[in-house]
Amino acid sequence: MPQFDTTFFQSQIFWTMLSFLVLYVLIKRWIVPIITATLDKRVQQIETEIANANQAREDMEAMKARYAEQIVQADKEVEQMFKDAEARISAKREESLHDLEEEIQKKRQLLVQDEAVLREHLLHELRHDSSAFIMAATERILEQKWETVETEEMLKHVIEELEHELDDKSKQTKH
Repeated sequence: MPQFDTTFFQSQIFWTMLSFLVLYVLIKRWIVPIITATLDKRVQQIETEIANANQAREDMEAMKARYAEQIVQADKEVEQMFKDAEARISAKREESLHDLEEEIQKKRQLLVQDEAVLREHLLHELRHDSSAFIMAATERILEQKWETVETEEMLKHVIEELEHELDDKSKQTKH
């Protein structure tokens, strides 16, 4: 094999070393800086994205805390609104009940007064009508001198008429 021939061995080492040196210089001067710059750029971009993500997470946590505070505050406001509404409703109900009781009391008093007036009126009419019937019965008895049995029957008849008329009048006043 010609590679292992010792006459050419020194020149092969020289050219191999020179090739490696040129390749090393080319890689070190142009390729490694490009790769290093690309890697540095990627590292910087990753660090920036991590920092942005951390900042976004902190912002989201702060926003979450604010929203939680707002929700708690809104719950308190809603609870207070319900308490206020219950208090207003309760006060309105009490006021309405009080007004209703007053109105019922006034109507009761009016009914009692109307009942008293109606009783007086009915008693007055009853006295008037009964005296008129008694007078009419007495006149009939005096005009006709009937026997005792007929007189009693006549009085019963007049009393029944009187009761019947009183019942009719009491029914009319109720309506």
